[in-house]
Amino acid sequence: MTIGLTAMVRKEFRQVLRDPRTLGILLLVPLMLLVLFGYAVSMDVENLQVGLVDADRSAESREVSALIDNMDLFTHAGFFDSSREAELAMVDGRLDAVVVLPRQFGRDLSAGRVPTVQILVDGSNVTVASTAQASLTATLTRMAVRTETASPVDFRPRTWYNPELRSTVFLVPGLVAFIMVITAVISTALSVVREKEKGTMELLEVSPLSPAVLILGKTIPYMVISLVETTLILLAGRLLFGVEIHGDPALLLLVTTLFLLSCLGIGLFISTAVESQQTAFLLSTVVTVLPSFILSGFVFPIRNMPLIIRLVTNIVPARHFLEAERAIIIRGAGFESIWPQAAILALFSAVGLTISGLRLGRGGR
Repeated sequence: MTIGLTAMVRKEFRQVLRDPRTLGILLLVPLMLLVLFGYAVSMDVENLQVGLVDADRSAESREVSALIDNMDLFTHAGFFDSSREAELAMVDGRLDAVVVLPRQFGRDLSAGRVPTVQILVDGSNVTVASTAQASLTATLTRMAVRTETASPVDFRPRTWYNPELRSTVFLVPGLVAFIMVITAVISTALSVVREKEKGTMELLEVSPLSPAVLILGKTIPYMVISLVETTLILLAGRLLFGVEIHGDPALLLLVTTLFLLSCLGIGLFISTAVESQQTAFLLSTVVTVLPSFILSGFVFPIRNMPLIIRLVTNIVPARHFLEAERAIIIRGAGFESIWPQAAILALFSAVGLTISGLRLGRGGR
């Protein structure tokens, strides 16, 4: 029995060592998860981008600006000439909140009268919006308590895009991205490997089909399936949770298509780099699914992550898609607001599909 057990253990070790890629994934995944969850996962809200519309330009209004500068929670995002200008910056995603100080703010405050201060908050992220509104109100209240009025400031908070602060408005677009990654990347990654395992890949290699035709043949079915799935998710979000698309559906379709092409390119590249479906599944999960959940802003704010992790998020296609998708669905943003994300996704798509096509042309080597 002992001899048989020893031989069996030796055989299993040899099989594992014969596949260094799978062994590397198994050894590196726990370390990667530790780093990602240790540094990237945080529900704390930091670096709130706060703009100021100062119609008063008094010593008291300058004190409000100084308070925003000095608070660790806030980052002063600059002055705006009007609420409309600040709103455009919020649509672009450059602001989390805006403080609007009226004329006579300083004079009313000094005279014991009650000035009206408007706080505009981007409600597309529920956690950020709640923290911004509460923190700004508390900060300005502390500044005004030196007056003798019973209510030093009349605050008029207004939450844009998601007035009821429903978390589903924020989460449903994220689920679209996450589910598409699972569908597009993993299914595509397994497709070529399946051909290799069945021995049909050699037949495709000697066929008159060009690499471009092979790429199209492998991507079109999964593209159609993913687009249908995206449509079903958005319809379910509208019917079940009341999540409406406030922007242009055609623009959303464009961004979604670019994201899917980038996912399909990654999936095809993985499928040409490995020899077994098990390895393809593991590598797809590590390279795309986990980063799309942790590093895309789906749940955990990117602004809270260390600088090195924030830099890494730039190579995660889901991050750029989520920024554009949420801007279109929640804030009704146009192409002028999301073109940087669209350009990055187009670059990901072009590079991924080109490299995959070249590798398929060489037989996936």
